[in-house]
Amino acid sequence: MGRIPSVAKLWATLTEENLARGNRGKDYHVRIQSAFEKLPISGLAVKGSCPVCGAVKYFHESLLGHLRAEAGPQLCNFHAWLLAKSAQAEVAASFFLNALKARERIATSASPSSCIGCGKVHEEEVERLKEVTRELERNSLTGMWLKEHARFCLRHMLGLKKQVPASLRGALDEMSSRGAAELELELREFLQQARQGDRAGGGVLGRAAEFLVGQRGILD
Repeated sequence: MGRIPSVAKLWATLTEENLARGNRGKDYHVRIQSAFEKLPISGLAVKGSCPVCGAVKYFHESLLGHLRAEAGPQLCNFHAWLLAKSAQAEVAASFFLNALKARERIATSASPSSCIGCGKVHEEEVERLKEVTRELERNSLTGMWLKEHARFCLRHMLGLKKQVPASLRGALDEMSSRGAAELELELREFLQQARQGDRAGGGVLGRAAEFLVGQRGILD
């Protein structure tokens, strides 16, 4: 299975390209967009993590290639700063000009749900949940791998349970409890050792923290 690109590495790359974009002409936006091809969930899933979060994260790293100035001027604070820092100059300027013209209307109607950047991310999340549901229903190779190795966050596990047929909900419950049960056993063993003064195997604490953070997902 593929690995998700590093956010820090991508951010540094975008920043470097942002500094040089004045010399690149109008094809800058095309190159940024083409660098992020649409990958199937099988190309983004990583063992022990939520594949939907991974797909959404990958999409967000290419978000600037999916925005258009004519789509509307409303952006949340995070996406406004992202646009200013890394978007194509013409796109960023057009967005902000439209926002300035509409600032009084936006001030009375703006909400987190009105940000077009957040809207694009939400659309990707919904689409990826449907894709995972299809793979599980077909019991494809990807679906079987997900059942065995994926660890869905609580948000996306609840989303899947609303979409899959009743016959698959038991499998989802088993997937949800499997990782927690294994981790609970390791923690109990480590706690018993620690009370006796033996702190070997403390890596389980890091795994516990990683599991709990992962259960929250990247969108919560």
